[in-house]
Amino acid sequence: MLGVLLLAANAASAAVAVPPRPDRYATDRAGVTDAARLSALNEALAQFERDTSNQVLVYVDRRLPEGTDVEEYVNAAFQAWAVGQKGRDNGVVFFAFVDDRKMRIEVGYGLEAAIPDARSKQILDLVVTPRFRQGDVTGGVEEAAREIMKAARGEAFPGTGRTVAESGLSGPLPQWLWVIPFLAGLVGWRVSRDGSTVFERLARGGGTWAAVTAILSMLSVFLTGDIRPMALGFGVVLVFLAGAVAVLIGKDDVLTGRRWLGLTLLRAGAGLFVGSWGLLAMGVASQTLAGLGFLALLGGPIALVVGGFLRSDDPLQNLTIAVARIAFVLFALSSVFLAFVFTTDRVLREPTLDWVVVSGIVWIASWVFAHSRGWKLTPESGPSGGGGYSRSGSGSGSSSSYSSSSSSSSSYSGGGGRSGGGGASGSW
Repeated sequence: MLGVLLLAANAASAAVAVPPRPDRYATDRAGVTDAARLSALNEALAQFERDTSNQVLVYVDRRLPEGTDVEEYVNAAFQAWAVGQKGRDNGVVFFAFVDDRKMRIEVGYGLEAAIPDARSKQILDLVVTPRFRQGDVTGGVEEAAREIMKAARGEAFPGTGRTVAESGLSGPLPQWLWVIPFLAGLVGWRVSRDGSTVFERLARGGGTWAAVTAILSMLSVFLTGDIRPMALGFGVVLVFLAGAVAVLIGKDDVLTGRRWLGLTLLRAGAGLFVGSWGLLAMGVASQTLAGLGFLALLGGPIALVVGGFLRSDDPLQNLTIAVARIAFVLFALSSVFLAFVFTTDRVLREPTLDWVVVSGIVWIASWVFAHSRGWKLTPESGPSGGGGYSRSGSGSGSSSSYSSSSSSSSSYSGGGGRSGGGGASGSW
């Protein structure tokens, strides 16, 4: 079977016209990279082969030949150049075609375990694409080579933390996006005037403000091609819900002294906890908001715990109810958000899924615990019509540059390696 595959690959190579084997590890036939940095990268790739025996090439050209696709052409070139050592097949090539805006990482048999297709796709989508979209072809090529070498050494991919900030989600947001919350506020103010009480006016106005902000922010994603406006709108909704949660908790209770202080802390803690996620989401537009979000995320649970002890003789019940309700709200919101980003943005898909899983687990665990103690998580109306809880007790990145002291004249010659078609393709 292997022989048949090799014959098919050789036949495909013969059918596709590929350029001669490059004599350098880093080749730019398009003339779009910085010559000095490309020379330094060439030496770094040569040193990488000396250290590990793995061959990594980068190849930049203008266009694909007429009538070929990137997978066909790249695989044919890889076979013709025999990248990697014979018998070990430990070669990798990063191809980029700047006029076609196409790219691919082709991986030899011997490195497919270290650089699976998913890892190649991560490198292209999260590291290279943002550089190329910014016009930084040299930086994109350097980052591609660096990540490929890291993968070949067995180093883990950095994940979605700092990489997200470097993957097209960096730089200032368009200034006109800040008009969205203002316009939504005007609409909310107009709607709030129809309320008959202060509470009703706040609920109508705030709810409208959050809803309009969320809708306009989603529309802005399609106008800008940037997912950050949606995160901004999602954060505004959460901040509004934080205020609503803080107001609604124990709104009908009339308490004094220690228990009043406890209820106040409970309200503040719940609001801070929910609001912290909103501030973190809005952190895509402001590092200051992100910092406030982390502080709120730390202070919220502390206020909940202290408030629970001061609020009643049974603080565990109050804490469980608050955590269950907050977790349910986060679970519902993050599930809706996940349904939207699941098909539109892979960068936010994983962290949003984490929110869904964690909040869902917390919600189920707190519900099971409350049920085992006979506590109800929803308020019930007493004989006087006032709301209360049912209780069983009493009371109430930057671009990388390569430098080397060695000569930058290192040359490359194929070692007889093969590729089985592993890798990933992308465009920008």
